[in-house]
Amino acid sequence: DWQTPQFTPHLKSTSKIKIDYLSYTQIQTFNDCPLHYKAKYILKLSTPPSAASSFGNTIHKTLRDYYLRVNQNHQADILAIYARNWVPQGYLTQKHASDYFAKGQKYLTDYLKANQNAGEPVLMEEPFTIPLGSLKIGGKIDRIDLLSNGQIEIIDYKTSLKPLTPKQPAIDLQLSFYALAAPLLPQAPFHKRPSDIKLSLYYFEDQCKVSVFQTADQL
Repeated sequence: DWQTPQFTPHLKSTSKIKIDYLSYTQIQTFNDCPLHYKAKYILKLSTPPSAASSFGNTIHKTLRDYYLRVNQNHQADILAIYARNWVPQGYLTQKHASDYFAKGQKYLTDYLKANQNAGEPVLMEEPFTIPLGSLKIGGKIDRIDLLSNGQIEIIDYKTSLKPLTPKQPAIDLQLSFYALAAPLLPQAPFHKRPSDIKLSLYYFEDQCKVSVFQTADQL
């Protein structure tokens, strides 16, 4: 609680903070609010979950578990998996939570209908860390597909309501992180040239996917 007198974290002006690792989330947090970055990643203050983060985590975990069962040739009821993975924290009221829960059911049902002829992922929620100059950058890739032409497709799932534009993948920092990492990761199916890495954003609100390739010069 920022209001309580017991809350007295501080950094002396002579303190030197060495930043040797950055994730997309950290950079986006700093771009949104440097003070929030300081509180979360330097002072390491705990922050309460939000409805958006809890909902996004639930959708991501549900898709991971669903495809894991599908790839193992098990029966997979995506709505049952969704109910088991539901994260209840961060919602303002019971109705707020119920509305989000119903929206998630619709997202997942519509997603399966829209993608019934699509391929299956080879990796889900895949963590990575790579060197980039004096830094290391890292994160977690939502989904990687191996395409029939030998290319790979990196897909980032979006549960936000922000409108999608055709140019969005070309300027999306998170996808650029993934595209930087993929050629440097030695394990299959990575270690590809940028021209063989398809970058896609999938928006659940419109069940729409937009894709792009980035060149080595762009990266």
